[in-house]
Amino acid sequence: MEELVLSSYIKIMQESFSKNNKQESAARFLLNSILSQEAVWCGTDFSSKKISNIVNRKDPVPEDIVIASTKEDVIISVHAYFSEYVMKEINPHLRLDVLDKIAQLVQRDSVISTMKKEELLSLFGSEEYDVFLADVFLYVIGRNNKISKEPDNRNEKRLLYRSSLISDKKGVMFLNDTNIKSFSEAEDTRSNDIYRLEAYFSFDSQYDDDGRRIICAQAIIGNVNIIGTTSSENWLSRSYMNNVTKVNSIFCTTVFKVLEVTSNNCRVQYLAIGDEI
Repeated sequence: MEELVLSSYIKIMQESFSKNNKQESAARFLLNSILSQEAVWCGTDFSSKKISNIVNRKDPVPEDIVIASTKEDVIISVHAYFSEYVMKEINPHLRLDVLDKIAQLVQRDSVISTMKKEELLSLFGSEEYDVFLADVFLYVIGRNNKISKEPDNRNEKRLLYRSSLISDKKGVMFLNDTNIKSFSEAEDTRSNDIYRLEAYFSFDSQYDDDGRRIICAQAIIGNVNIIGTTSSENWLSRSYMNNVTKVNSIFCTTVFKVLEVTSNNCRVQYLAIGDEI
């Protein structure tokens, strides 16, 4: 099954472009929505070979582009770029065809969460085509673009944080245990229950009353605000921890124990936090 990744996105968009209808020029044109911004610094050399490797899924999306794509000011500028340049580059006779192809791919890709599909397809349904294309582009920037020659482990989660109450091994087991009750599918939420949730989380660096650094992790699911703190000492990578506190949000997998539930807030204790390998 074809996946919705940067490579497939470029190839579909390329078919509709009037001038930038070659793979390299189409890729550069789309990536310039991020690279052309003054606030973005990118150390990657986007040579012809690099572009070819990305389009042919031999290389992942460079990490500096992935991180830049999560920043709020970059997201706003990408939306403006798509509205001003990308929509005008699309052949008007092919516009509905290319939009439908991308919408169909969003619908068919089993890796995309139900909530994310609904979010993207609602933009398509309301004919907000420039926002739809921009948001799909920003989404695929964060997807694993490289085809691995190793056994398929796309769904395996990498441990980034674990509570001091559990071991690293237990943390990895929690993240990959799909039998743990899904928070997004639970009909009711009860204190002391353990849930698993895949969603976009924001991370904020704070200090407690004793002057120790803590990282507050927060996600909004429907009208419920999920919030809890993590000890900076229990993050497995300090550099990754520092990076996630500087961006708008990161898609990750969490396992947590519910401590308290009110009308719109759910205070939790995070047992493990991770992302896809």
